[in-house]
Amino acid sequence: MQAYILRRVLMSLLVIFMVGVITFAIMHIVPGDPVAMLIGVEGGYDKETVDRMRHTLGLDKPTYRQFLDWFGGIFSGNLGTSIFTGHSVLELLGPRLEPSISLAIMGLTLAVIIGVPMGILAAWNANTWIDRAVMVFAVLGYSIPGFWLGFMFIWLLAVKLPLFPVMGYVPLSQGLLPFLRSLTLPAVTIAIAFIALIARMTRSSMLEVLREDYIRTARAKGLPERVIMVRHAFRPASIPVLTIIGLAFALAVTGVVVTETVFSIPGTGRLVVDAVSRRDFPVIQGVMMLVATAYVMVNLVVDVVYAYLDPRIRY
Repeated sequence: MQAYILRRVLMSLLVIFMVGVITFAIMHIVPGDPVAMLIGVEGGYDKETVDRMRHTLGLDKPTYRQFLDWFGGIFSGNLGTSIFTGHSVLELLGPRLEPSISLAIMGLTLAVIIGVPMGILAAWNANTWIDRAVMVFAVLGYSIPGFWLGFMFIWLLAVKLPLFPVMGYVPLSQGLLPFLRSLTLPAVTIAIAFIALIARMTRSSMLEVLREDYIRTARAKGLPERVIMVRHAFRPASIPVLTIIGLAFALAVTGVVVTETVFSIPGTGRLVVDAVSRRDFPVIQGVMMLVATAYVMVNLVVDVVYAYLDPRIRY
């Protein structure tokens, strides 16, 4: 078990390093000069002024030296400094992490609580109207664009029926109820697609396990169907479901740009959009490394849970 975890940790560190190299390379390949945008002109600018600005920002150093300075700073907790605001990337990310992480956790929690039972119910009642209803919901939930669904929720539940705020975010420090009300609509908007995905994967995995011989043996022994489904079928069927949940969490953390824009939530998604439009390379690189680390950590946790659910995997 320890050797398996050690291998996964080493592989995760290698992935983070490769992401850093690729992210840095892409930022220096894409067109656009952040210095030119910083001084407010795109052409005909004074070369001496630009050269002095590039020297101040360290952009006149060789590319490899810029990479070593940036990547080395990560290990000391320095993700860089914004070219436009002069603040460190961590200072810019600090107040924006809470809305994004809270939204992702709330959305994924709803998706797991609803999607897994729906998938089990569909597999339990395969080829019945219940199964077909769950599959119709899964297809629609995964097909409907998130921005359209968000606007519909706003129109129905915030404008027509003023049950929730139209937009904005209330921090948890200002009260649990206002915090939950401000995140309910965006969290449900995110959760719909993940509910559909988790329900379909749970149903497919459960149906595959229910065809195994040991399930027929359990039924032949007269065990209740509920015990068979929960105790004997769900554990081996949960491995692919766990994979989807891990990916869904990573996607929820990083893929809330549209939802944050629709509901005017000041999260990391809007920070990245602003940074891309201004070619603020340090902010983009810092956020990308944070996102990559989150992906890798989630996958590492999922791999460790794999070994717990099925000891054969570690070999």
